Amino acid sequence: MSGRSSMAALVLSAELAVRDILYQWLGFLVSALSCAAVLTPLMILYGLKFGIVSSLTAQLLEDPRNLQILIVGNTQHQLEWIDNLRARPDVGFVIPHTRSLAAVVDVRRPDREGGLMTGAILATADGDPLLRGAAAPVGNDQAVISRSLADALDLDAGDDLELITTRQTQAGRNLETLTLHVIGVLDRQVWEQRGMLLPLPVLSALESWRDGFAVPELGWDGDGVHERSGYASFRIYAADFDAIRPLAQWLGEAGLDVRTRLADVESVQALDHSLSAVFAIIAGVTLSGFVFAMSGMLWNLVEQRRRDLAVLRLQGQSRRAAIVFPVVQGLLVAALGTVLAFVLYAAAQTAINRYLGTGLGSGEVVCRLETWHFVAAACTMQLIALVAVMVAALRVARIDPGRGLSHD
Repeated sequence: MSGRSSMAALVLSAELAVRDILYQWLGFLVSALSCAAVLTPLMILYGLKFGIVSSLTAQLLEDPRNLQILIVGNTQHQLEWIDNLRARPDVGFVIPHTRSLAAVVDVRRPDREGGLMTGAILATADGDPLLRGAAAPVGNDQAVISRSLADALDLDAGDDLELITTRQTQAGRNLETLTLHVIGVLDRQVWEQRGMLLPLPVLSALESWRDGFAVPELGWDGDGVHERSGYASFRIYAADFDAIRPLAQWLGEAGLDVRTRLADVESVQALDHSLSAVFAIIAGVTLSGFVFAMSGMLWNLVEQRRRDLAVLRLQGQSRRAAIVFPVVQGLLVAALGTVLAFVLYAAAQTAINRYLGTGLGSGEVVCRLETWHFVAAACTMQLIALVAVMVAALRVARIDPGRGLSHD
């Protein structure tokens, strides 16, 4: 048979398969609904797993402390050592920190009398998880403050803040002030303390001045200029949840006393693994049963159409062309069943999120699937359909035209 004739035979067989479906549309619809009945619960189950774990993971990510590795105590870390630490792939952000006592100052509103209170200071820079993508303060006159400090002083972005630092010398008590422009206010859940984020040079200047040195860039007098080679501590965050344990272990082996929130992170990861195992077991059993059921359905279809297929074979149709008949019908059943499953899942997802999603944060849902999940589901169903039609295809290939016509 020529290539053109062979292609024509394949097209004819496919056309007959479609016409047979239209003729027996009710049976075809029942088969597609059976397919949807298998796929829909699996999609809902995986949507619940994905939605719940994604929401819990989002909640963990909203709190930067879950990625932070807290360094306990003050030692001395050379700048070169901190720079090498920053280059590690498991480090998401790191910035030096001065001595704890040097990072506490008094603050007030410059336009009001009194209202003096104590505030903590952290060094910051671009990429700081506390900033959540917002711009970091630059220069010596910008600050980002915590919500608790903003509420205590009735401040907001665009206002000014006066920082007051003191030191005790032989000559007496010295005092210096620095006016800062507030460029942002942190969410309360990000940093609960009354404090502010400042560029690292400002923190260095405050520590150096308290140690008796001069700070020419701020116009503060002292005995000489401090040539800094290191810092007492640093603030560090892992690149992701999987990096927390190895990074904390490495820091511990370097002689540092560290604290993490790894238990909270691992509880969510354990839940994810458990739900994945449950889903894999259920999906494996369900889809295996579906393969057998669909194979039986297509086998029965071939038996019902054996005489018709035998006639086609007697008219010169090849085994390959005859096999196209159950293949097309099997794929069309899976395709329509997948579409119906998507519609049923969408309705179920809406109901689940409406009735079970109360109390969740913005953007968080109980049941959710991404676009690639739908693509994967459709491809999986087509693959399963191909596996199932192989049984029917083998039956078609074994049909003897003469015996097929003589069979009652």
